[in-house]
Amino acid sequence: MKKFLLLLAVAFAAVSCGGKKAPEANPVRDAVVAALLESDPQLRDVAVETFAKVDSSTFAEELARRVSTFEMRRQQDERLYGQYARSGKPKNAQLRYDSLQKDKLVLAGLDSLGKALGARLDDVAFYEYVFTGRGTGENYTVIFDEVYAAVTPDLRVLSVSKKKADLRKTTGRAVPGYEALIKRVPDVGEEAL
Repeated sequence: MKKFLLLLAVAFAAVSCGGKKAPEANPVRDAVVAALLESDPQLRDVAVETFAKVDSSTFAEELARRVSTFEMRRQQDERLYGQYARSGKPKNAQLRYDSLQKDKLVLAGLDSLGKALGARLDDVAFYEYVFTGRGTGENYTVIFDEVYAAVTPDLRVLSVSKKKADLRKTTGRAVPGYEALIKRVPDVGEEAL
């Protein structure tokens, strides 16, 4: 019994005197920190306090989101083209017609990307994380209070945003071939990425 109590006391002392534990290795967190440091060259250090996975999106979901966006653009361009053509505004009508053709090209390309993904459509395209922490620069401190990040399974950081609603604006890049598709269609714009 004395040996047991002695062992228990030694174990308790070792645990209580152990000091701070080194943070667990987390490659996703490290990728987000690296992306933050890369995005702001004056930022010297980022300390993440909390980091949690909150959601995920499959390739099928991301393609559906992109199709929905371009379908809304197509409908709007179609409606405005008709209005401008009827009201005798040929320059505006031509701009909308050109935009309508681009929307149709992108929609056809998205369909092709979906077919090319085949069985991978149900694979995870990216995970969403939320984190808190702080970053320090030369003469400033940044507080990260519930900041969101979208990260692919291969640790590519797609976006980091203070607002969850803005997080998916550039997550189309998770779909293989999407960036090349958007770049092939001139004047679609960065907001489509």
